[in-house]
Amino acid sequence: MITANPIGLWQWSWDYQGEFQPVLSPLNELISVMRVLDSRGLSRRSADAHLIALGRQVTLYDATIALDVDSTIEDLKRIAAQVSAAAGEKKVLLVQIFVDCSPSAYFADRIEVLDGALRIGVIADVGDAPFMSVHLQTNTDVWMPYDLRGVAQQDTFQRNGPRLTAALDGIAEVLGVETEPDDPTLFAKPTISGLRNHLDENGYPEDTGFYERTDIASESPSVRRSIE
Repeated sequence: MITANPIGLWQWSWDYQGEFQPVLSPLNELISVMRVLDSRGLSRRSADAHLIALGRQVTLYDATIALDVDSTIEDLKRIAAQVSAAAGEKKVLLVQIFVDCSPSAYFADRIEVLDGALRIGVIADVGDAPFMSVHLQTNTDVWMPYDLRGVAQQDTFQRNGPRLTAALDGIAEVLGVETEPDDPTLFAKPTISGLRNHLDENGYPEDTGFYERTDIASESPSVRRSIE
């Protein structure tokens, strides 16, 4: 099942150490996360990403870019150069990059590609002490022991839940930052190792009033803004 709103979200945030480049650095982190997901069948090798670069009270760059897990540092430098050219003399203060991923979900009788069921977001706050934040959100319940109507799906969970756990561990490893589960949503409770269903006072899984999505919402959990 795929919802219109996120079921769960995880974050990795840190003060960036070393040489920081406003566009190249977040692009590099994004590719690292894409590679983790791709290695576990949780993303296609290539995807379109939405890149936004903001200055003081102005959007300097807002476009869709093509990324691939095999993108080289030179490929990423060319994208960074495009943003720099668009910004001109204005300083980039905030960079946001979002990419929707389509994981393969395993069921007893089939393998199904779930379009846009995972989303990666990278936000770079440029300043004297640059701050980086990466998040992963999911819009599907295939990672959970029960579906969103409270119906047991142990086989589906056993086939897919460990893959999400491995991805979360892999992202934490490549970023060098601990996984931070976000707050519970209407649908589920994110944990450091995956997703868990909400349980009622008797320990039974709740029917969350699930509704099928018509399209993945275009807005990220992070609020798009310009620097004031």
